[in-house]
Parts: sequence; structure tokens; C-alpha cells
Amino acid sequence: FWDGKMARYSAMINGCTQAAITGIDRVDPACFGVKDYDRLTTKAKEFVARAEKDIGKPVTLISTGPEMTQIIDLRGEL
Repeated sequence: FWDGKMARYSAMINGCTQAAITGIDRVDPACFGVKDYDRLTTKAKEFVARAEKDIGKPVTLISTGPEMTQIIDLRGEL
């Protein structure tokens, strides 16, 4: 369940400049372990885009599984 209004409010009161999404593999299990943004499914990319729109800030870290190595790091692309 995604609550865009709460995410925007939380970002605002915490001075968010960028965001992280954990568990994108729960949005679409096909994304489990993916390490490249371009290899995410359309469904996952749409979720990230929706989160960015709701929060008003870029998503720069995306977790695709429970391991530390299962992360897409977009911070260098800002």
C-alpha cells in the first residue's frame, strides 16, 4: 500500500532532498536482485515515477532484495 500524501508530508517535515524505496521486488517480484534501473519492469518504473511525483524529490536508491548488494544506486545521476 502506497500513501502518496503521507510520503509527501514525511518528506516535507524531514527536509528530504532525495528518497529511497525499499522492497521494489514486492511491487513486482520480477525485479528481485536487479542492479540496473533499465532492467526494472515497466510496473516498477511506474511505481518509482509515481513516488517521485508524490514526494516531489528524486528516488536515488532502490532496494531490489534483502542483501546490501541488491541496490540500484542512482545518486551519481543527479
